[in-house]
Amino acid sequence: MYLDAILFIGLFASVLVTFYLLFVPTSEYDTTPVGLTTEFLKTQLERFFNSGGNEKKLTIINKSIDDIIKYATFFGLGFGLLATILTVKFIGAFSIIVGFVATVAGVLTTRILIENEFKKWQAELFQGVPPLINFMPAFLDVGALTPSEALVYTVPFLPEPLKSEMQLVINRIKRTGETNQALNTLSRKAKHPIIDAVCFRLGMAWESKVEADMFLDLAESVDNENDQAATRATVTKSGLFALIAVLALVGAIPIFGYPAWGFVEDQITGGFGM
Repeated sequence: MYLDAILFIGLFASVLVTFYLLFVPTSEYDTTPVGLTTEFLKTQLERFFNSGGNEKKLTIINKSIDDIIKYATFFGLGFGLLATILTVKFIGAFSIIVGFVATVAGVLTTRILIENEFKKWQAELFQGVPPLINFMPAFLDVGALTPSEALVYTVPFLPEPLKSEMQLVINRIKRTGETNQALNTLSRKAKHPIIDAVCFRLGMAWESKVEADMFLDLAESVDNENDQAATRATVTKSGLFALIAVLALVGAIPIFGYPAWGFVEDQITGGFGM
């Protein structure tokens, strides 16, 4: 009995000392191992989420890198913990590996969500193109307006976010006189071929007298883009339903799979008289 008490006290003291060394700094300017590891992981996540032009995308969707790291931590640890809990009964210690893979999958899911948010913004930006290429020719038909003047009159009729983006372009051109630079900034930000084509035409004829059909050749491209967007939406919904079905099946396996296997095993062993 005394030996058990001594062993328990020794184990408790060992755990306490370990946690103290890991989490408590020895001085005001010292850093704990946990702090160093956390800072290292945060730096790596920042580098990962800022790579590949993601920094501009985060600005566009109004998300800070700190917000994204919080989401990544939530999804990563959530997926990892869930996967470990679901598999520990079946594969034991190997469930830690499964949990690690699920944690990485959670972090990657956060990056996919960023990309989807940016694509949503792209789609909303594109929705302003049909009004733009329809209203501007109406103003140009007057015959006394340049594309720059016609765009000023057209902007109030545009939906967001293209309305705000075009207003920024107009304000920058008025302030600096850099027409092509302002339009190229919008083109690079949108990363959309039709927005790029619109910016190119506006830049070429900003202060010139042009025909009202300057966007006529874009009408077919806009229709095709709308058809493709509708197709993508249908495919996305089908894929989402399929993903939900797969996740439901995977979640049902740990719940119903083990009892079912036990029933089959009982029937087989019973048939052999075991």
